[in-house]
Amino acid sequence: MKAKKFVWAVLAVVFALSLAAFAACDDDETKPNDGDKPETVAVTEVTLNQADAAMLKGENVTLTATVKPDNAADKTLTWTTSDEDVATVANGVVTAVAEGDAVITAKAGDKTATCAVSVVDGVRVADAEQLLAAVKDADNAGKVILLSAGTYSLTESVYIEQDLMLCGAGKDEVVLQPTGTWTNATGSKGYASVITVTNGANVTISDLTVKDAQNVAMTGPVSGTDYGHGINAAFAGEVVIENVAVQDNAACGIVVNTSDVTLKNVSTSGNGWGGVNVDHKGTAEQSTSLTVDAACAFGEQVQIYCDGSMDRVTVTAEGYTSAEVEGVTVWTK
Repeated sequence: MKAKKFVWAVLAVVFALSLAAFAACDDDETKPNDGDKPETVAVTEVTLNQADAAMLKGENVTLTATVKPDNAADKTLTWTTSDEDVATVANGVVTAVAEGDAVITAKAGDKTATCAVSVVDGVRVADAEQLLAAVKDADNAGKVILLSAGTYSLTESVYIEQDLMLCGAGKDEVVLQPTGTWTNATGSKGYASVITVTNGANVTISDLTVKDAQNVAMTGPVSGTDYGHGINAAFAGEVVIENVAVQDNAACGIVVNTSDVTLKNVSTSGNGWGGVNVDHKGTAEQSTSLTVDAACAFGEQVQIYCDGSMDRVTVTAEGYTSAEVEGVTVWTK
């Protein structure tokens, strides 16, 4: 009997020890290893302060990169250029070398961001006086006029009669607007608009805001009123208007008259006569055309209209429908 009791006692002890060992093993599996390395935080995104830049030879632009998250383990940036013959880059400072296009890339971890750089042949202006002089300078025919950021208080219309590109730094960065009272003593209309393109000129206008043109009394050989449009393309060639805002002009936002005009991401608002007026005053051999992309937005009640004959007039407006109202053809989105 004593031997049997002893055996049972031994078995009980063994069982208890087994349970304790199992519990200890289970605890060890659920506890973190004090020797584990901390988690490495990877880069999730790289962004640049600008996605594109137009530059003249010899100019510098500084790009600023932001790396996320803030606690990324390695935020080291590597800068590269797709074409060192066009533009070089060092620590975010881009230097324009020669005409052409290049892509600047900033990389951290396995994430990248890019800026498209165009080095162009032209001049840079910083105020209204320089702008007016550059537009009138015959040596700038076919060149690019780059507008630095700022408000250009104009004493007269930007009157363009030769091929060129007028490139701002962004709608919110470059504003063209009249100052004081303009006097039109030319004997012809078109000098009251903030920008007038004429004489068959092929022109691109981009990345700026045009506003506040007022009607002007003509004091020259012909009396009457010169109407204050934002942009007036009259007997021009091919005119491209891109990333432009046209606001609060007394007459029309944009006038297309015997010219071929393309609007890309253009917005109008607060213009007295409506967004865009299409007309044809030329001969039967000439024509007028307007092309509008889906990114355009016209805030006036009358968005696009032709208040004359549609003969020789072509309008292609993505997403717009046309109707005739009291002899006026209107396009509405």
